[in-house]
Amino acid sequence: MTARRKPFLRDLLIVGGVAALLVAVHQLVPIAGGPRLALDHREPTVWSFWTAAFVHVDTTHLLSNVVGVGASGLLAASLCQAQSRGRWYLVTTIGFLTVLPVAVNLSTHLVFRSQALTPIGQGFSGVVAGYVGFVLVAHGRGLLDRYPRATALRLVQGTVLVLLATIGGRYPGDQRLLVLSLLVVALGLTLAPLARDIGARLGDGSWPGVPPEAAISVGTVVALVLFVWLLFPASPGRQTTVVNVVAHAMGLIWGVALSLLTWQLRARLGR
Repeated sequence: MTARRKPFLRDLLIVGGVAALLVAVHQLVPIAGGPRLALDHREPTVWSFWTAAFVHVDTTHLLSNVVGVGASGLLAASLCQAQSRGRWYLVTTIGFLTVLPVAVNLSTHLVFRSQALTPIGQGFSGVVAGYVGFVLVAHGRGLLDRYPRATALRLVQGTVLVLLATIGGRYPGDQRLLVLSLLVVALGLTLAPLARDIGARLGDGSWPGVPPEAAISVGTVVALVLFVWLLFPASPGRQTTVVNVVAHAMGLIWGVALSLLTWQLRARLGR
């Protein structure tokens, strides 16, 4: 087995193991035991802030999260391996399975309590959203490796603005046009200097062309837009136990934060 295949198989086993864990919990936990593991925002138990991530309403709910963690987890793993940072992926995944569910559910609980909402929370989608945040951070880290810092940061800012525009475009309302207009203007101001730089280099012949990494970056942004589009549906419902956009938002935010934290520890963790 080649050295390049070993990390890929390891990451495949990690993602497959997470999916298998979710399926095993769904199959082995009795129906009567599921509600005790779910997060009742009216009267939460301490353990439910962690266990709620691993129980699901039904098979459809389970499969959507298995597919979600498979797609987002493998994309994050691929980006890390392309940067020779496989250990970063491993350590971050450990954090996502232990710390992230508690952070997401506790934050969601505080939001719901502030609005006097008391739904039942369960499902792995908050962690899936965390992996999407991880993909965003890994994408940014790769850009910083390949481009000057100012250029890379503009590309990251542009990516974030595109994702915000995607979320803003999902929800109707009187302010949607204003929000989208402001985001388009901000995106233009962010990318305009980059476009001028590329134009200047094309003019003097110093631009090296479009490397394969650029195509990967574009594909990653397209995948991020698709993930965000699915995580924030136009009609999420009210007090639903399946499509919880608050948990998705918290998962995305905490996923970015935890990924940045594990990256800051890279000197101790190695590559």
